[in-house]
Amino acid sequence: TAFQSANVRYTTKKARSAGFNLWYLFMNVGAAAGGAMIDIIHLSFKLKWTWVMMLPIVTSTLGLIAAFTMIRHEKQVYGKDEAKPEEEPKAGKSDRESARPAETKKSALQILRRMLSQSAFWRFLAVIGLLLGVRAVFVYMYLLMPHYWTEVLGKGAKIGLLNTINPVLIVIGLVVFIPITNKFNIFKMLVYGAMISALSLFALLIPWRWLSGDFVRAYYTMSFICMVVLSIGEVIWSPQLQEYTAAI
Repeated sequence: TAFQSANVRYTTKKARSAGFNLWYLFMNVGAAAGGAMIDIIHLSFKLKWTWVMMLPIVTSTLGLIAAFTMIRHEKQVYGKDEAKPEEEPKAGKSDRESARPAETKKSALQILRRMLSQSAFWRFLAVIGLLLGVRAVFVYMYLLMPHYWTEVLGKGAKIGLLNTINPVLIVIGLVVFIPITNKFNIFKMLVYGAMISALSLFALLIPWRWLSGDFVRAYYTMSFICMVVLSIGEVIWSPQLQEYTAAI
């Protein structure tokens, strides 16, 4: 929620899609680095899994330092053609207070009534409901897939490498996709992208002998296909969901 709000606040309406795609891009750069570090720490250095947590501790600290030093103000960013709320300075107020947009305070009940009367809110709930199954695929990938790979491929399975496939493809896909993302309807991108991601798990049902005579190699190939299909769909729908949520 904090990232979504910040993206809306610090981007103009025209640049919003690019802003959400860039945020998603950098997040996946971090995910790719995390996947690579898992194999380095666990397989190369033979260290315990707890050492894997050192990377997010360091990067989170650097992120906090960057946020405190680079964010200077809380003013909403508007484009040249975007309407701004009128600022009406009030007598007896300080410069800082008078610079704030005039607002009419509403009760929580009034806000709730207004929200429930919006058709966009109900469309949003419908989309979230439809996407629950696809979100479950991602939960499966992050929580259960490492155990699956360990059971099928053995304790020496390159879990980090397999987990890196998704973020690396997301980064490449977003670099290609960012310049043209404004040309497509967000709602349709959510639907079709989610359908592609949902189909990714069917790659694991391919009979392994179709791909290779070696069991382990076949399952590496199946996992690779699964992650590629998942990533193609994710590039299309996931950043758009963040943007759509913030817009609603």
